Amino acid sequence: MNELKVDRTLPVIGFNFEDLKAWAEEITEKYTGMVVREEDVTSIKKDMADLNKRKKDLNDAKKNIVEQVSAPIKQFESQVKEVVGIIETARSGLDVQVKHFVEQQRDQKRHDVQFMIEALSDDHGVPNLVIPIQDTWLTKTKTMKSIKAEIESFILTHIKQEKEKAALEQAKKDRAMSIEQHCSAMSEKYAVQIQPSSFIRLHNLQTPLAEVFNQIEIAFHTSAAQVEIKKDPEPINEAPLYTQQTRPVCPAPSIPTRQPAQQVELVSPVSKIATIEITYPVSKEKELESFLNSLSEKGLEVLLINVSPAHDAAA
Repeated sequence: MNELKVDRTLPVIGFNFEDLKAWAEEITEKYTGMVVREEDVTSIKKDMADLNKRKKDLNDAKKNIVEQVSAPIKQFESQVKEVVGIIETARSGLDVQVKHFVEQQRDQKRHDVQFMIEALSDDHGVPNLVIPIQDTWLTKTKTMKSIKAEIESFILTHIKQEKEKAALEQAKKDRAMSIEQHCSAMSEKYAVQIQPSSFIRLHNLQTPLAEVFNQIEIAFHTSAAQVEIKKDPEPINEAPLYTQQTRPVCPAPSIPTRQPAQQVELVSPVSKIATIEITYPVSKEKELESFLNSLSEKGLEVLLINVSPAHDAAA
């Protein structure tokens, strides 16, 4: 006997359905379409209580019958569950033992994989490289050949990354050394000192070395030129840059007195000329021009006499 066989004849419950239905319709017929009046409320409540009692009696009888009919089903469920439990107990005992052997096999394979990792790491010159053992490597279907290929790929990738990292660090050191040496050469050439740390922004390897040297030389050249200007500035042109001259003031109109025949004549003031010498950077030329225009707007006449550079810009 290895399968469940059941007599599928379902129980048939017979009862006086038609009689009960006719009885229910008879006792409720008078309530169909009834309009309850206020004076009927008391009697209607009694009728409702009676209907509720009849409903409860029927439901209780139904539950009792269902429980009786369900008893064989509950017994059937309990008996089948007992049989299943016997099988499950036997299987559980086997499962514990099988898992023990599987775990032993995984431990052995873990040991073999770790040995392979250490051997391959030594062969590639990275004995201290940590390679985590993947769970998939310990499965029975994963071959040692495929595991070896994955380990070697991991090692080679690591070696490549380390070489790239070392090359980058060396390139940074070489760039710093080149900047320092070029600063030293420019210092001798222009007789000025600029610390290599001033060019830290040029350590970026994306900037070509030729461009780095060019920017450093420009900085030294500019610094040397500024030193020369301070030592031996060119004489400033003595000619005034701008001459400011006021407009002639027209005579003021005569002011009549109370006697129309007599007038008082006012003498106009004497015009004055102010000469101003202005030294300014070329970058401020627009601002100076705006300032002079504002004087003209105020009624003053501004006369530009001469504009000359204060010194040679290339110095």
